[in-house]
Amino acid sequence: MSALDSKTRTDLLLAAMNAVGAVAQPTTNSNGAVVASVSETWQHKVEQKAMEILTMGSEGSQFARALDVVATAHDKQIDTSKAFSAVIQSIELHGNSKRVLVTLHAKGADEDETVRTDRTDTGRGALMAREVNALVGHRVMVYIEMERMSNGNKVRILRHLTDLGPNQE
Repeated sequence: MSALDSKTRTDLLLAAMNAVGAVAQPTTNSNGAVVASVSETWQHKVEQKAMEILTMGSEGSQFARALDVVATAHDKQIDTSKAFSAVIQSIELHGNSKRVLVTLHAKGADEDETVRTDRTDTGRGALMAREVNALVGHRVMVYIEMERMSNGNKVRILRHLTDLGPNQE
């Protein structure tokens, strides 16, 4: 990774400062003795948050991959992701994989499409499973990543969705 330019560094710092907000108390140890002043505590938290933000946006990170799925989903020349509007018909927990299978019906499609969430024994998968469960019967914009499994098969993984409201059709 190359060094950050001044503008990027400043933008990152401002984002971290905004995320951390104010710190009202110094850091104390288990005996109640102050080990870092309010200023030192705040600076440490801002530094940690800035590094967290930078890590999240780093090439190859989970967050960067998710952003790339959405950014390339409408590009017909890229076949690793796609986006379309559909109604969530049903969901089913697939016991072996610990993923939720989501059945989608796109207007004008001959057949329903099934996509899967990340594993529900991860925070990301559990949160997406909860979200799709609450949206059964809703029209949604889905963003799907085509992911290659270890056996070489490709599967469709639901990376993001936007609620477009209850289905009116």
